[in-house]
Amino acid sequence: MGTTNGNFYALNTANGAMLWTYNLNDTIKSSDVLDPNDNTVFVGSDSGNFTALDMRDGTLKWSVNTGNVESTAALMGENIVVTSNTGTVYVLNKYSGKEVELYVMILSIYS
Repeated sequence: MGTTNGNFYALNTANGAMLWTYNLNDTIKSSDVLDPNDNTVFVGSDSGNFTALDMRDGTLKWSVNTGNVESTAALMGENIVVTSNTGTVYVLNKYSGKEVELYVMILSIYS
């Protein structure tokens, strides 16, 4: 769960207890995306990064500079698609964060 203080919190679904926290250094407006098959949670923030964390303990898997992310990303096979307010659509490998494709739009993207 993202917050305006820049912290991402993982909570126990049974009792609401905090499992771990990770600081993304800026406001988190986007919804997170879970990939339970790979134990990964993906989240963007206003710090200009899109980040992959291990769902089990909050360990950083990778982080990519994308510009501010205020929309929810989408899993697509081995990739994750994310948009930024710079008007760019990134298709990233969900395991490494490496860019697979990049589309530049004319206007900022918010969803």
